[in-house]
Parts: sequence; C-alpha cells; structure tokens
Amino acid sequence: MAKLNLADIKSGSLVSQVRDETVTFFHNGEECSVDIRIKQLPFFETEALLKRMHDGESVASDWISKALVDDKGEVMFTKNR
Repeated sequence: MAKLNLADIKSGSLVSQVRDETVTFFHNGEECSVDIRIKQLPFFETEALLKRMHDGESVASDWISKALVDDKGEVMFTKNR
C-alpha cells in the first residue's frame, strides 16, 4: 500500500490525477461495462458539487461531465455534447 505525505496532498498532488476505471452497470436487463478515464477534481469543485447535492439539487450529470476525460486529460462531455 502506498503511503501519501499530507504536505504533498495539500500542495495538490492528487488534483487532476487521471486514472483508468471500469464501470459495470445494467442496461435493458443486461450487465454491461465501459472503460473510462476519470480525473480527480479540485477540492473547490467537489465542495461546490457536494453543497448543491446537500441542498437537494441533482448534480450527477455535472460531476460526471467534469470528471470524465479523454486520453489527453481533456473533458469529454459538456452541456452541448
């Protein structure tokens, strides 16, 4: 297990870190999966999303659109696509 240094975390070492994940879900009664690249959002963005979620607002689509990235680390989805 890797051990992280709090000073590194404070300086932003985890922010914008991209990792590959596989998401499994059900669609039309069939189990499916998709490989994604997800970027760790900065604290100010996650804090704002969590506040909106706490206030009863649905933020899933905003969170996903900000966190899913392509091979270059650029966001894949926007409100327009």
